[in-house]
Amino acid sequence: MAVTTFPFSGVSRGQTLTFHGIRQWRKFPAHVAPDYRQVFHEASARHPFQTVIACYDQAVPGITRFLDRVTTALPMAPILIPLNAGERLKTIDKIAELTQQVSSHYVGGKSLMLVIGGGTLCNAAGFVATMWHGMEQVVIPTNFTAIADVAIGSLHMVNVGTHKNRLQLYADPLAVVLDPDFLTTLSPGERRNGLAETIKHGVAQDQQLFEALESHAAAGTVLQDEPLFDFALRTAQLKDALMASDPFGQQTQDTLLYGHVIAHAVESATDFTMPHGEAVSLGLLGELAFFHGPAAAVLIRVKALLQQVGLPTTLPFSLPVAQILHHLEHAMTPQGTLVIPRVQHLGSLDVQSEQHSAEFQRAAVLQALHVLVP
Repeated sequence: MAVTTFPFSGVSRGQTLTFHGIRQWRKFPAHVAPDYRQVFHEASARHPFQTVIACYDQAVPGITRFLDRVTTALPMAPILIPLNAGERLKTIDKIAELTQQVSSHYVGGKSLMLVIGGGTLCNAAGFVATMWHGMEQVVIPTNFTAIADVAIGSLHMVNVGTHKNRLQLYADPLAVVLDPDFLTTLSPGERRNGLAETIKHGVAQDQQLFEALESHAAAGTVLQDEPLFDFALRTAQLKDALMASDPFGQQTQDTLLYGHVIAHAVESATDFTMPHGEAVSLGLLGELAFFHGPAAAVLIRVKALLQQVGLPTTLPFSLPVAQILHHLEHAMTPQGTLVIPRVQHLGSLDVQSEQHSAEFQRAAVLQALHVLVP
């Protein structure tokens, strides 16, 4: 029987959470396991829309059933735009194609875009909607990463060549729907990849979360539907706490991007064929090794959890360290720096410390990357 209240996050089915916009222009509602008719009724009251465009990932298992649930709750039939999600959707060419598709329907400021998909689709469709003057979005994330992170982030990012997330636009959604039914469709691999971001928050922000993950991993329940949704909600709460305090502050940026300096280089080195969660897993270990060395207790503990969850802790044999180093150098600032933040111990990223980060040093980064060599 499904739980009424998810124990770790303390969130109940049918509850409406309030999240902070990235620029704090406004707050927006996040409806947990909601009545979709009520969601759209409230959205219409805030933004009287005359046209609905539904951009959705056609590869989501059971997407027809989910679309029926959504479209029957709308006051009008939506314009359906099926998409193939993935990093390839976040290219300039694909953004231009999607913009042209939307434009062909003569939409305008009285339009509402429904974004139904995972993180990459949320980024791409959200980017297009944000460019459209007056268009609002209701975001319905369909996987763990999108529920826990992307959908409630108000930041829409597009790749330029091998440059990950180089173009960025900010726009708060009109509303977000956090529907646990979508998690039931996820494969074990998708579940593991989503948990990488939650482990990141445990390492950099919340030791209690890290320990809860360890407990569920040891019990073999960490990938089950209800604990997984509970962890996704808790991750979203932690991210929102950062948004509420200072969305552009050093603490916020270093926490959200922890593990991602190396992760983005790994993704670029694999031409985005490696799933984001797997790259984050490797990035966490590489950045911990940069400060603490391969034998440090904190690194060993994080590595053990990643292995229990089923995330990679070593690079593919076909991916040399030198290739990752090349992409790290390519990502440096014009001044030749690349800052890696420091986690002193689990749950603590202290930017007040003089040693909270370190500038890019080729030899030190190369040595840290060798912790990932199989």
